[in-house]
Amino acid sequence: MARQKTHIDQGYSWVVLSAAFGIQFLVGMLIFNVGAITSAILEEIDSDLTRTSWVGATLNATITLLGPFVGIFNRKFGARVTTCVGGLITFSGLTAASFARTVPGLIGTYSLLSGCGFALSVNVAGSVPGHYFEKKRPIAFAVSMSGGGCGMFLGAPLIRYLLETYNLSGTILILGALSFHICVVGLIIRPQDSKGAETANGSCEELPVKCTKYQSELCGSDSSLVLKSESKRLMGDEDTNIDEKHQPEANMFTKDDIESKWTIQKASSQLSDDVSANALDRTESWENTKCKLLQTHFSNAMRSGFLLYVVSILFWSIGESSCYLHLPNYAASKGNSPTDSSTLFTIMGIMNVISKLLAGFAATDPAIGYYLLHMGTLGMGGLITLVFPLMSNHFYLQCIYAAIFGLQMGGPNSLLSPITIDLIGLSAIEVGFGMLLFSFGIGFLVGAPLASTIFEVSGEYDYTFVFAGLCLILASVCGALLPMFKGRNSSHGGQSSESQHDLETACLT
Repeated sequence: MARQKTHIDQGYSWVVLSAAFGIQFLVGMLIFNVGAITSAILEEIDSDLTRTSWVGATLNATITLLGPFVGIFNRKFGARVTTCVGGLITFSGLTAASFARTVPGLIGTYSLLSGCGFALSVNVAGSVPGHYFEKKRPIAFAVSMSGGGCGMFLGAPLIRYLLETYNLSGTILILGALSFHICVVGLIIRPQDSKGAETANGSCEELPVKCTKYQSELCGSDSSLVLKSESKRLMGDEDTNIDEKHQPEANMFTKDDIESKWTIQKASSQLSDDVSANALDRTESWENTKCKLLQTHFSNAMRSGFLLYVVSILFWSIGESSCYLHLPNYAASKGNSPTDSSTLFTIMGIMNVISKLLAGFAATDPAIGYYLLHMGTLGMGGLITLVFPLMSNHFYLQCIYAAIFGLQMGGPNSLLSPITIDLIGLSAIEVGFGMLLFSFGIGFLVGAPLASTIFEVSGEYDYTFVFAGLCLILASVCGALLPMFKGRNSSHGGQSSESQHDLETACLT
């Protein structure tokens, strides 16, 4: 029977979207301005740049590499519990970090502990809009993702003011108090009721219930009651309403009666053992069925090309991290001042937010679709990065590159969750989004060292940007192959009805 959709694309869905935007805003304000915190650490705690840089690097690695694990946690306990737990862990980590006076202490508290809380919160913000939106899903994810950019812009002057007024310790303590509002925002995300289903995308969540009912029909309580009643009747334990005057005769047994009852009792015990063994066999069969369901999910991911999408994300993160890391030094080598270099990132950030919103609206057009946007934006970003060494001698040309690059790199962020839902289904969005974050983490950890090695070998930043451009083009090529695996380029994701039917058949067989 079709499930109702009382909170899809309307009503409370927008309240949930505001909560996702708020989570992204708070997380973006706290993690995207880690550079200002690093500068304060250099001034107040440790002047070694190599050691202090591990604080920000460990924070980003913790958030991204824990993606699959926090996805499983979110899938099991729900968005509200996951967000509140993430807010509490972040609050605890930042509060403890305000008392740290060494770099290892900051890594353990600010980077690792609060990073775990950030990871939980980011997974919710990147997955929960998919459960409340269907037709407007790309726009919903675009609005949610833009919250991180807004937090970055508004958080930068706030953190600078706090550092000038309260120094590093007081600033981190106040940021910890702000992070506690993640719990408040998470409480808005109430669990969906049984009538308000996630969507009609074919989740497999109801299959265990169906299988359990199927088992109960075969070896349920009715048959047990019948067996128990029959045993009592045969053994003479059932009340037969015998008159008291006939009770002595009823209690008199002959040798044949005793042997007969003993035979009946043994047969009844054997029958009970057979039923118990049958129920045990069915339980083991159900355990095997659950394994088959997991194998089905994995095979669906393989067939749909989700792993290819993960590879595309890997190349994308390698190329993007190389650009972000070496752009300030490259601009400085061309004679730019530090103010000019920061201006490039400001332009890039503004265009990034605009790009996320534009991509969300464009993805609602069935003639465009998710994969075309993903392929086109990454391809254009790769091409402009390849030719950037030819246009880097003048500051205004560098500003043009920053604007185009930011405009191209923001769009794919809004498509992460919609593409994941389209490839593997809404029921696996939490774990799928976590795998994408893990791929991002690997890319950011590998991309920067590879780009630095290329610079050390060649002695020029030009080859570094050529390497970054090629990685982005490879990411675009992987995105172009996704429709071949999926078999369709739909603007509305989810598992097909045939896939759902196959899962039900596997469960009931």
